[in-house]
Amino acid sequence: KVNWTEYLFLTAPSIVHLYIAEDPKVKVPSEDYIEKLNEVLNETSPRTLTNYVIVQYILHWLPLLDKKYIELLENSPLFYEFCH
Repeated sequence: KVNWTEYLFLTAPSIVHLYIAEDPKVKVPSEDYIEKLNEVLNETSPRTLTNYVIVQYILHWLPLLDKKYIELLENSPLFYEFCH
């Protein structure tokens, strides 16, 4: 189970922590989508979820890395398999 409040406190800027603490309502695409997402998250191992989050984080910052790191990742068979 994902503790979204804890996740947001860890990843969001501190300026929005008070807003998060107030437990705001969140608009979601559809209840069906959230139910299916919850199902997938519950059926996926914590290790796989952690790896996915780490990879997404790295991909987000990839454009800011030095070109040698970008090339290293882009030439990796695992990177190609994951991103294509």
